[in-house]
Amino acid sequence: MKKDKKQLNKTSIGGQAVLEGVMMRGKSSMATAVRDSEGTIRLETKRLTPPEKQPKILRFPVIRGVVNFANSMVGGSKTLMRSAEVYGEEEGEPSKFEKWLAEKLKLDIMSVVTTLGLILGVLLAVFLFVMLPQFLTGAICLIFESIDNTSFLYNLIEGFIRIGVFVCYILLTSLLKDIKRTYMYHGAEHKTISCYESGLELTVENARKCTRVHNRCGTTFLFFVMLISILVFSVANSLIGAQGILRMLLKIALLPLVAGLSYELLKALAKTDSVIFYPLKAPGLLLQRLTTKEPDDGMLEVALTAFKTVLEMDANPEIGEQEFITALKCDKLLDKVSKTLESGGVSEQSDSEWIVSVCAKINR
Repeated sequence: MKKDKKQLNKTSIGGQAVLEGVMMRGKSSMATAVRDSEGTIRLETKRLTPPEKQPKILRFPVIRGVVNFANSMVGGSKTLMRSAEVYGEEEGEPSKFEKWLAEKLKLDIMSVVTTLGLILGVLLAVFLFVMLPQFLTGAICLIFESIDNTSFLYNLIEGFIRIGVFVCYILLTSLLKDIKRTYMYHGAEHKTISCYESGLELTVENARKCTRVHNRCGTTFLFFVMLISILVFSVANSLIGAQGILRMLLKIALLPLVAGLSYELLKALAKTDSVIFYPLKAPGLLLQRLTTKEPDDGMLEVALTAFKTVLEMDANPEIGEQEFITALKCDKLLDKVSKTLESGGVSEQSDSEWIVSVCAKINR
């Protein structure tokens, strides 16, 4: 099916593609499903604070968009790193440096990597989508001296350059094997949500037929960020008239406002199928054709696993959380099982290994 005719099941569940997996997030829970190097689907779940139980100020229009944007950046980075632990884990003892961090500084190496990755990601985004467009626009203004750097035309040119940089970034990253597979998992995420909203049974066969573009996608959100930034930056520059570094700092300071407004626009447009608003939706939907690729059945199975888990957890608050089975956790389980068996008079290490391998569903 190329296009879903009508939503039969309304849902607020959204997701994110991760390394060899998909994260789905509902009102009160989130689940990340990852296929490990042996082909087994690993699952990690977490309980979330429902929107109605959050402070009222965090639910106000625009503010809620800023909060969701921040949560997506931080939470998304952590989830991405957790998926890397599952798919890319290597057996063996932690390195001396990892042990030193844990013992002396009480730091977990993955937490350090996640934090550094988030910082570097933010710096790269600032360079690509703030500094570079401003520099290129300034160069154009040197050629065409009639363009005032506080005018709407200046910000319009800068906005189109920013969109161009974004499209080039997507095209270049899609050439990388791992990123291309992540885009395929992104497609699996969308197809799964579309399958549910179309009122179809959640099966691989049904999901395969559904569309891989969606009104609530983060790609569309990013397009709205670039679109609204043109208007916001134009007004701010005309009022303040900042130049150079101050101009760049002003844009960074206004990003939360731009993100909040973009979230409200995305949320409002997702509720309507009117052709009147299609011109606003169309660019984001076209960009999704670049950030999503057709998934294989195994990827759809992973996405369906995450989605079904969130449905169950949102419906039943009694269902508890669970963590990924990683090499480090297996070591801890093995140590605990060995001590328990030894207290009962069983000292064979192989018995402990078999018990843990069966319970964790991994090879001994």
